[in-house]
Amino acid sequence: MPNTLKDSDVEKGYQASLSWLALLDKENYSESWDQSSSLMKSTIENQSWNQILQQTRKNLGKVISRTIVDKRIAKNPKDLPPGNYLVMVYKTQFKNKASALELVTLFLENDQWRTVTYQSN
Repeated sequence: MPNTLKDSDVEKGYQASLSWLALLDKENYSESWDQSSSLMKSTIENQSWNQILQQTRKNLGKVISRTIVDKRIAKNPKDLPPGNYLVMVYKTQFKNKASALELVTLFLENDQWRTVTYQSN
């Protein structure tokens, strides 16, 4: 993997994060886990991932809108294996929550940007 990322890498990561978030929006939680990085899969089992998302996303309701507010490169982030990561931050409006932030961290694995972490406030 190169030491530096290009704008095209960031754009590919951005598109990958949108595709992955679309799986969450459609309640395809198992498929979102399948499409995640091996690192994420090693930290949470599919069944647990499904249970957590069913509880948290159900309370939020359907997505009304989602806007990217930050795209950035993170080199060797704390508590993750060394490497180049991408962090995408979205401002999202859900049916039951007018304003939330979603953070998706991605890692290049087998030439594909895959989700490592997902957080929503």
